Amino acid sequence: MAKALRQTPAELERLVEAAAQLDEVVEHLSSESIVRYVELNDTYHEALVELAKSPTLARAIAHAVVLPFASPGALL
Repeated sequence: MAKALRQTPAELERLVEAAAQLDEVVEHLSSESIVRYVELNDTYHEALVELAKSPTLARAIAHAVVLPFASPGALL
């Protein structure tokens, strides 16, 4: 059986930081802050992919997000 993957605190740091910043932006969301929201949302999703440590998943998502309306912030 495959050993469960565990992330170190250092590996989780980018995701945790992006989530905290997203919380701050969403708390005070405005038309001016939406650009920052999209940037942080992209960072958050990139960090999730990195944590998976799966080149196959990374390639699949990279191909999907280039499609119209498929990126994490496409519908904003």
